[in-house]
Amino acid sequence: MRQQGSHKIFTKDGITERINLQSEGSKAKGYQVRQIRKILTTYKFNIGRSDE
Repeated sequence: MRQQGSHKIFTKDGITERINLQSEGSKAKGYQVRQIRKILTTYKFNIGRSDE
């Protein structure tokens, strides 16, 4: 993660896309939500689920 003005840019090893979000407390824009959902689906992240 790195700070650029009022936005934060998030990266992760092995994932080519970057996510650019507003500071905490601000609401994400529609395109940002779609961008995050696409990345979570593409890389098959399981957030909040227990695979027991």
